[in-house]
Amino acid sequence: MSTPFTRSPESVAPLYEQVMQWLEQRIENDFGHDERFFTERELVARLGVSQPTVRRALQELVDRRLLHRHVGRGTFVQKHKRTRLLGVIMPHSHSPVLMQQLNCFAELCDEFDCNLRVHHIRPGSDPADPAGRLRDVARALPANPHEERMVFLGHSQEAAWTLFDELDHRGFRTVSALPFAGGYPGDCVSIDVGHGVTLALDHLRALGHRRIAILVNEPVALANVKMRLGYLRDYVAAHGMQEETVFVDCSPPMGGNSFEPVLAALPALLGGDPQARPTAIVPISGIGAWAALRHAGRAGLSVPRDFSVLAFDDLPGSDLLFPALTAIHTDGHAYARRILEILWSDEPGAGGDRASSPRQETFAPSLVLRESTAPLHA
Repeated sequence: MSTPFTRSPESVAPLYEQVMQWLEQRIENDFGHDERFFTERELVARLGVSQPTVRRALQELVDRRLLHRHVGRGTFVQKHKRTRLLGVIMPHSHSPVLMQQLNCFAELCDEFDCNLRVHHIRPGSDPADPAGRLRDVARALPANPHEERMVFLGHSQEAAWTLFDELDHRGFRTVSALPFAGGYPGDCVSIDVGHGVTLALDHLRALGHRRIAILVNEPVALANVKMRLGYLRDYVAAHGMQEETVFVDCSPPMGGNSFEPVLAALPALLGGDPQARPTAIVPISGIGAWAALRHAGRAGLSVPRDFSVLAFDDLPGSDLLFPALTAIHTDGHAYARRILEILWSDEPGAGGDRASSPRQETFAPSLVLRESTAPLHA
C-alpha cells in the first residue's frame, strides 16, 4: 500500500468513513479492474482498526459498486465509469429567469461529463415551518454524494442555508447560485445585484427620468429579489428620489405568475394625468418588462415615447421584441461554468476535502442599450 493509513483526530467523520475514504484512494491509485482486493483480516492487521470498522467500510464500497464480492473467491475491484450528476435543487416554478439559468447548466453538462437532474421542491403543507419542510426534503433526498453534486437555485437565503446544513452533513459538495451579504458557510456564486441596480438607475437618470415606477412582481422572499429591492431603496434614498419614485408591491406567492401582476398594476399607474404619471417603468424581474410592453400595446401607448421600460433580466428574445428591451445582462453560460468548475475542478478542496475557506464570488452584469429607453420627452 502506497500511503499508510493515519487516523485523523481532527476529522468529524466516523472511523469507518475515514477507512472507506482511504480504501477508495487505494482502489483508485493501486488497483486495476477485477484485481483481487484485500481481505478483512489483512486490512485489520494493516490498518490497526477493528473488524466491524473494516467490514462496514468494505460494505459501503460494495454498495457503491467499487468492489464486488465473489463467494468463495474473495473481493475484487470494479472500475467502471462513474456516474456524475449535477443536481439542481429549485422551487417548483415557471419563472423564465430560472428556466434560463437551468438551460445554461444543461448546455454545459457534456463539457463537464455529467448529467443534469432537477430536484423540485414544492411548497409544504405547513407555511409556518418552511425550514422544517426543507430539512425533511434534504434528509430524504434520494441522491449519493459520491455521484451527485448540488446547486441551490431560486431560493431564499434562509432556504439555501438550511439545504446547505443538511446536505453538507451528508457529504455533498454544493454551490449556492444566489447572493449572500456575508456569513454563508458554503461556496456561493452570485450576480452583483448592487452593480446592476446602479447601472439601471444611473442610465435612467442620465436620460432625465425622475418619476420612476419600480414594480415588485416577484416574491420578496427570493434572495436576489430581496437584495435587489434593498439596493433600489438605498439608491433612491441616496439620490433624493423618494418623492418622485414609487414602489408598487404586486408580488405573487412563491411559484406564482409574475407577468400578470404587472399587467394588472399598470392601468391605474399609467392611466392618470400624463404630467404626473411615471416616465419610466422598472419591474423587478425581466418578465415584468415584457408585461409592460404588452400593456403599452393594449392601451395605445408607445414605448419609449410615452414611457421607458428597463428590464433587470435579459431574457432570451428580449432583443426581438418591439421595441427591443434595454436590459441588465449577465453572461449566463460563464456564470454556470464557474459554478461547475467549483463543483468539479482540480482546485484545492474540489472532489474531496473542502477548501480552507468558502468561495464567495460575484459576476458583474452589464447594461445592454436597445430601444425601450430614451431621453425624457424625446
